[in-house]
Amino acid sequence: DDEKQQEALHYHGNKYYEKYKKHDGWTFENKMKQALYRKGFSIDEIEIFLQMKREEE
Repeated sequence: DDEKQQEALHYHGNKYYEKYKKHDGWTFENKMKQALYRKGFSIDEIEIFLQMKREEE
């Protein structure tokens, strides 16, 4: 179940990342957090995902 949750987070996270990447800094982070939170992900999961995306850049 955790694995499915991670897959869903990556799927939706990457989708929203492409949608919101034109924004920068605070606006980008807020839009990402709001969108993923609405999908039912916890703040901790979202923070980890965003940190991972920052490290990829």
